[in-house]
Amino acid sequence: TGLFRAPANPAPPASWFQPTTQSADGLWHLRDPALFARSANIDAVPFYLDRMDGAQGEVPAGGTTRIDFRNKHMEYALTWFGLAVTLFGVWLVFSLPKRE
Repeated sequence: TGLFRAPANPAPPASWFQPTTQSADGLWHLRDPALFARSANIDAVPFYLDRMDGAQGEVPAGGTTRIDFRNKHMEYALTWFGLAVTLFGVWLVFSLPKRE
């Protein structure tokens, strides 16, 4: 069993800063099976599967894909609303008439 994955094709502006080819030391910057196959002169399907399970020591290793993500929406909301209140306080201090 596994998780079906399509090739990674980042949309702009993310793609503007990400190399699309293999580096000199053999490191690939995108997960694109068709690109891997062309570089090795073989035929391959244009997708890949992340194994969900597998025995210890099997290649490729299974169970490395993380499917559940932490829900941190409350922390984000408190951070941004706190920053907004702070900015309002700074604006309020600087917009009050000055006493002499």
